[in-house]
Amino acid sequence: MTDTIKLKLGLGIILAVGLIAGYYGCGGSSSSGSSAPAVTEHRAYVSNVMSGTVSVINTQTNAVIDTITVGITSGALAINPAANRLYMTDLSSNKLAVINTLDNSLVVSITVGSSPLAGIGINTVTKKVYAADFSEGAGGQNVYVIDALTNTVEATIPIGANRLQDFAIDPISNTAYITEFSTKAVYFINTINNTVPISVTVGNDPHGVAFDHAANRLYVTNLTDNTVSVISTATNTIVATIPVSSTPQLIVVNPAASRAYVSNEGDNNVSVINTLTNTVIDTVTVGSGPSGLELDVAAGRLYVTNGGGNTVSVINTTNNTVVDTITVGTAPVRVAIAP
Repeated sequence: MTDTIKLKLGLGIILAVGLIAGYYGCGGSSSSGSSAPAVTEHRAYVSNVMSGTVSVINTQTNAVIDTITVGITSGALAINPAANRLYMTDLSSNKLAVINTLDNSLVVSITVGSSPLAGIGINTVTKKVYAADFSEGAGGQNVYVIDALTNTVEATIPIGANRLQDFAIDPISNTAYITEFSTKAVYFINTINNTVPISVTVGNDPHGVAFDHAANRLYVTNLTDNTVSVISTATNTIVATIPVSSTPQLIVVNPAASRAYVSNEGDNNVSVINTLTNTVIDTVTVGSGPSGLELDVAAGRLYVTNGGGNTVSVINTTNNTVVDTITVGTAPVRVAIAP
């Protein structure tokens, strides 16, 4: 499997929607006595890497209600529903697209670095967007800090490793975590001073990453080991290694329910992990080549992109059953939720 396909199928965002919401204040303005400004809700956004589009799904009906043509190789997604903004990286260029989710229009395309981009994350405390290089060439070893209020790049953080993948953000400790293939490591970024004080070695080809803020644990998928590494962020040590199915891509965590969900591209299923015991308690069959996944916690639904089937599987997280399958664009790789 090539690096591009690995990334295409496993782009991790990193980023839990629960941490993204509230990042800005409510968008727009209102006069005295008027209703509250519009805020994006009940939507799922799916990046379709081969068609250069984003499918917009109404999560109350699970119907595709719009298709946004972005003209780039659609990659990782991050959303701030309160600010009505969707951020998306381009796997084939150094562009970061910013989309207005009220009218699904392109606000701006930001030039970031000089290499194609991989993962994306948002720090809700510092109000910064983070994007990573995906390149093995010179200059392709950085994380970029974008001011979301001005849509400008304000800092470059050298990582010193050139196969960067996915982000998770902890706004409480002001830390961004990013996985990297070649060094088999997770790098910890201090988002206050933009330094990299530590890295932790995990399994082979670490890819997806998610933070459990209730337990101060970091969950990392190891693509070619078929495992998930569990890191205590209190001690920066691995406290568990969980066997899952073949080719685990991304992972999301629901701290309130003590559950984590892993998309396994090789076996076309999702592993359900009890984060109290760090054991797999269920396996849910989905479509072909699952990669991106995201939770709608309030609705009790998990949305999973199936890159080989051009569909999104909707899982009821109460009983771990597939309740709907939605046809989207070609090779869907990521999904972001506005609950």
